[in-house]
Amino acid sequence: DALPIYDHLTSLPNRAHLYDRLRRELEAHRASGDVFALHFLDLDRFKYINDGLGHPFGNRLLQEVGLRLQGAIRNGDMVARLGGDEFAIIQVTAGSPADAAQFANRINQLLLDPFIIDGRKVVTSASIGVTLYPKDGQSVEELLQNADLAMYRVKAGGRSGFAFFTGEMLSQAHEAIRLQSALPHALKAGEFVLHYQPQIDLRSGMVVGAEALIRWQTQHDGLVLPAGFLPAAVETGLIQDIDQWVLHEACRQAKTWLDTLNDPVRVSVNLSPLRSSTSSIFDMVIRELDKTGLPPTLLGIELTEEVLLQRTHSAVGDLEDLHARGVQISVDDFGTGYSSLARLTSLHVDELKIERSFVAGLKDPNNVAIIRAVVSLGRALNIAVLAEGIETAYQIEQVRLAGCDLVQGYYTGYPMEARQFEAFLRAGTAVDLTKPGDPAFRQQQHHKQLAHRRPVEAGALAAMPQW
Repeated sequence: DALPIYDHLTSLPNRAHLYDRLRRELEAHRASGDVFALHFLDLDRFKYINDGLGHPFGNRLLQEVGLRLQGAIRNGDMVARLGGDEFAIIQVTAGSPADAAQFANRINQLLLDPFIIDGRKVVTSASIGVTLYPKDGQSVEELLQNADLAMYRVKAGGRSGFAFFTGEMLSQAHEAIRLQSALPHALKAGEFVLHYQPQIDLRSGMVVGAEALIRWQTQHDGLVLPAGFLPAAVETGLIQDIDQWVLHEACRQAKTWLDTLNDPVRVSVNLSPLRSSTSSIFDMVIRELDKTGLPPTLLGIELTEEVLLQRTHSAVGDLEDLHARGVQISVDDFGTGYSSLARLTSLHVDELKIERSFVAGLKDPNNVAIIRAVVSLGRALNIAVLAEGIETAYQIEQVRLAGCDLVQGYYTGYPMEARQFEAFLRAGTAVDLTKPGDPAFRQQQHHKQLAHRRPVEAGALAAMPQW
């Protein structure tokens, strides 16, 4: 029997049909020398819509997306569903990169319009990778692989947009594979380190906590930031082991500061919500608290707001139990996902962390309005609001006027090694949030204050990395 060539859900051509059509287009365009484009689309955060609103709703959304895409193409073009939330479009009418860019942008705008399904409005977007024949591939596999790489570049850059494939993406993919293969050794060899970034009270300027940020101190590539290896850790399943190490090291260091400093500091860690059935977040956290002797009130757990949408997720129950023990619960990157306000009101949350893109775009009145809305929500629910990514005096003033309680960013303190952060704490100096200046100036002021009070500790801070 012949294999099916149409997708059963959307009635669009399926992957097999797409491959066959691409082969025919390659043969035709080799003879003519003309250009055509391949667009690889992946819906943004579809998993959370599907999990939160149900698979039947998700299927209806995929059908509606398929209809919109089908209505956007010209005669001779083809839309296919590859599976899941992935679609592809062959644009035979693309005579140039400009034509392909115009089309990709039109698709983006088309999908940003809200969908109304069963009376419920939902908004999605797409990350689109674009390859051009013959420049970006001479075979079906090469064109698809390179379009996929370009799509992931859009995902990494914040989703919702399009990108053309470049040779640099292929080099970076090879580098990612090399790092991925080195990850298991890195954990065993103790190559991971934690840096601590201060969290500052906007009213007093005092340090009230620190976020523990993982770094990979490689032998050949220097210091690698999380974006360079955590996606590979998720892919390989090593993320749970890394979570375990981060939690243990943060608890151990916080307990050391509790024993040696006059004022203890709360340390927050980011944990992946992806846990195996035999290793819950609650069990892991309680085990490390017991092992290190750290009081629960000096530990914070940060999870993204997307976890809130997954009502059946075991992490939600774990967070409730941890909160009851005194662990602070923070919602990271708040304002970027599809969280349910009903879930937020029923879950005991201590802190909302406003995503840094809203802070970076504070000159846009819409972003100011979003921050004020989050602050109002926090006030109503008795939840503290922290603004991340603070880098300028202007941003400090704007989030203060908006009513934020806490700030974190290069302007008030770079991520520091444990010994540097301890020197920062021992100085006992409140951060002056009124002086103008850039992050480098701010750090120089810290150094001068420390040099005046504790010369030895200032020497430790002098080596603070500036990134």
